[in-house]
Amino acid sequence: MPDWTAFGAVAGLILSLVLGLAWITSGALGGSRDPPDDLHSPDDTATSDGIGASEGAEANDKAESTDSATPRSATVPTEHAESDPDMEQVTEPTAAPEPARNDGVDSIPTAALLANVALTHGGLGLLLLGVAALTGIPTEAFGVTAATWSTGALAILGGIGLGLALAALNVGIAASFDRIGIEYSEDLRSALAPESTAGWLLLLVVILPLVAGFEELLFRAVLIGVAATATGLSPWLFVVPATIAFALGHGLQGKGGIAVTGLLGGALGVAFVVTDSLALVVIAHYVVNAVEFLLKERLGWEFGRTD
Repeated sequence: MPDWTAFGAVAGLILSLVLGLAWITSGALGGSRDPPDDLHSPDDTATSDGIGASEGAEANDKAESTDSATPRSATVPTEHAESDPDMEQVTEPTAAPEPARNDGVDSIPTAALLANVALTHGGLGLLLLGVAALTGIPTEAFGVTAATWSTGALAILGGIGLGLALAALNVGIAASFDRIGIEYSEDLRSALAPESTAGWLLLLVVILPLVAGFEELLFRAVLIGVAATATGLSPWLFVVPATIAFALGHGLQGKGGIAVTGLLGGALGVAFVVTDSLALVVIAHYVVNAVEFLLKERLGWEFGRTD
């Protein structure tokens, strides 16, 4: 008999760890992406989103008029001021040193980030599978069966097709968010993007499959498939809770990122229930991530950016 309670306890701890680490990382790194307003130089301020081109020109005109109205005594050369004690010496203000700034996730070497992802996702995935084997959880509960969509060519082709459709949806939503100004951080993806061909091979062949495999195992197979099998309830009842958990696990991407991953996670949850195939959703998840990395980081395509 499967020990559902023991497996559920371990799965719950792993889920709590994943969500906790995601939000700790988000709190530690998310707030340091941009420097405070007082660190911007005057030139930056004049061309920032808060001041348009015309307003920047007005600011410059005001500055020039202020300079022209300055009394002549305020611009007396220093050498004259030293020879005549009655004349006020004017010294240029010394710029205050710029405070140290934490660049957040961008300050972490790419190799360290990739190693961290490989160890956490790979290690936790192996732990979850090991506990499933020890507690006797049937593979059918995870969506690994002899059904048509579960294995073979249909699972592969279905996963690729679903992945490409979701990748297009992902790019479209992200572009829309950019246009209307909804926060959608791409810092983590940019930090994970390698610079060498070998690094890209490692990312596409090892890292992204590990990410897709672990996240689908946890958020779809366990939170939907195993939960439904253990309770005897319809798997549809678990799609929404699993989707919310999946979205919250991507807090580092900002509010827009949480919304996008929530929509994608919901689609993957529906696909898992309809096909009862873990392989199909893993492949689809991988395709979404791979397309996003290749288009935006490898090819440098930017959709919806106006700056």
